[in-house]
Amino acid sequence: MTGTSTAQVGLTVGANTPVGLYRVTIGAQGTSMAQNMDVYVQVTKPMDFTMSQPAAVTLNAGGQVSFSMSVAPSGGFTGTVGLAPAGVSGGPQASFNPASLTFAGGNVPQTVTATVSAAVTVPNFNYSVSLVAASGIGASSTVMHSVSLPVKVLGGPAADFSLPSDFSVNVPVNVTTPVSFTISGNAALVGTASISGSGVGLIFSPGTGAAFGGNGAAVATSSIGLSASAAGTYSARISVIVGTVTHLLNVQVTAVAPISTPGFTLNWAGPTLVTAGQAVTGYVYVSPQSGYSGNIDGAAVNVTSLAAGITAVAGAHPQLGRSRCG
Repeated sequence: MTGTSTAQVGLTVGANTPVGLYRVTIGAQGTSMAQNMDVYVQVTKPMDFTMSQPAAVTLNAGGQVSFSMSVAPSGGFTGTVGLAPAGVSGGPQASFNPASLTFAGGNVPQTVTATVSAAVTVPNFNYSVSLVAASGIGASSTVMHSVSLPVKVLGGPAADFSLPSDFSVNVPVNVTTPVSFTISGNAALVGTASISGSGVGLIFSPGTGAAFGGNGAAVATSSIGLSASAAGTYSARISVIVGTVTHLLNVQVTAVAPISTPGFTLNWAGPTLVTAGQAVTGYVYVSPQSGYSGNIDGAAVNVTSLAAGITAVAGAHPQLGRSRCG
């Protein structure tokens, strides 16, 4: 061997390795000898922080509860940790005092006061409120942690939902048409909407029922299919059930017949059995459709024969109605 050669050595430090100074012995085996050396590695922790897990709280609608939480830095964390207001839509809300903490690298925990409140309109339910703390480190990275706080609200309204005001729809005759509407559930509503309909002259078919999971007010769209076999105006009553709650929605349905293109039809009124050598007379009835207007003259009512030896002539008849052939 001449000169100096290089061997790569990889060192991996486990995430749970305690902070401290560690000795690593590296050896090399030659032809006639072995050589060892000691390398000392200082293990540190990345800058980070943790949030304490608060105990579950119970409060009445219209009330509030306060408690202390700690934020503990590690790895010489420096910077500001912000604690943003949190809550559940239509449910309990949480706030912090102070709203931010500043750490100077000494790994010394600090305490904040968290307050959870529930308005008188917050429904009875076992909620989960996510409490979040976040801080930027360096130019682009962010450390963020959260804990889930169980919150039980008592003394408020029960699970419920509301439907839109009664409305009207137009549907084609003999075509199943989805009729959509929104369901607005409060924060305690849990279940999938079961939808049915009733109404004389109407046929209902399954639609889509929105699902609600509680822990937050939500608005979702549902639908039901309906059709009518004849043109006209009908009254539909739609029943919506979520959990143990039922509400009704009235819908005025106007079934509209398909719009046809204006035109006319021809109908033959005359003999269809004729003896050879005989001359007969018949009539063609011209019937307007979909508002057709106009005149039918002799040139418009044409008669042609598909067999040799038969001739026919259409008589002129200027008004729409009956044209004489002879």
